[in-house]
Amino acid sequence: MRVLMVASGNDQPIYGVSSFVYEQTLALREKGIEVEIFPIIGKGVWGYLKAAYRLNKLLRKKKFDIIHGHYLMSALITIFQFKVPVVVSFIGSDINDQIHRLFSKLTLFKRARTVIFVSEKLQKISGYKKESYVIQYGLDLNKFYPLDKQEARKHLKWTDNKVYILFASRFDRIEKNAQFAFDAIEILNQKGIQCKLVEFRNIKAEDLNFYYNASDLFLLTSISEGSPQSFKEAMGCNCPVVCTDVGDVKWVIGNTEGCYVTSFSIDDVTDKIIKAMEFSAKHGHTKGRERILELELDSENISNKIFKVYNKVLKANN
Repeated sequence: MRVLMVASGNDQPIYGVSSFVYEQTLALREKGIEVEIFPIIGKGVWGYLKAAYRLNKLLRKKKFDIIHGHYLMSALITIFQFKVPVVVSFIGSDINDQIHRLFSKLTLFKRARTVIFVSEKLQKISGYKKESYVIQYGLDLNKFYPLDKQEARKHLKWTDNKVYILFASRFDRIEKNAQFAFDAIEILNQKGIQCKLVEFRNIKAEDLNFYYNASDLFLLTSISEGSPQSFKEAMGCNCPVVCTDVGDVKWVIGNTEGCYVTSFSIDDVTDKIIKAMEFSAKHGHTKGRERILELELDSENISNKIFKVYNKVLKANN
């Protein structure tokens, strides 16, 4: 089986595409599937038109059994060809609002052979009428695992006597709602709790695990998400987490001690951060990794589910 993964390659310095797309590619290759990544470089209408041209040029040279598009706009260029069946994964922000849902109904919903949503919430609000699947992106537990906090800090050369809080993304991504985090940190600093908010930017792939393990807690304050991968990576490292109630966060966390879901109240988020800090100081690690395994969100189980979808598409196509 030969699969072409199509995803945005813009602003992706580590893997060339989003880390979760890259990790899914690796997991599928482990199953013996030949997977090639097609990164879309360039933004705006012109950027995607050029990508569509390059894609069709590639399809004339190479044969693929399935094209798997990730995100609405990236997947959109895959429907300008009629030779290869298309599977589309919707991540969250690409279908959460009415405009994107309407656009999807007029385009991808009509042409995709099947659709994957990363959460039941997205599946329900999508309005997609045909058979679809709820499959999250898998977590590579061989890559994200618990380490001694002090050893991790030594590796990163974190020497300040502060509470280190790892933010879920770059500060400039509007949907990640960094200002909410800034406001909470300011209140904590005014209370005499010296905190340092660490931006998730320009982190080397080989250092990711150290960042999760060196941090006292992980903070996600997003306005909207589908099934955020970074907080699952933090849980895989048994790092305490505080997350707004977006996507499938509440379901994934469940009753895991040291992991908290917050509203968008500034008092609530500061209270949950303090609780996570106290848990971190007293217990160190959570049992987030056990929860990931319980829900079968590891790469092996997720790749098995994706593989079954591919086989079903190919069977229907023959």
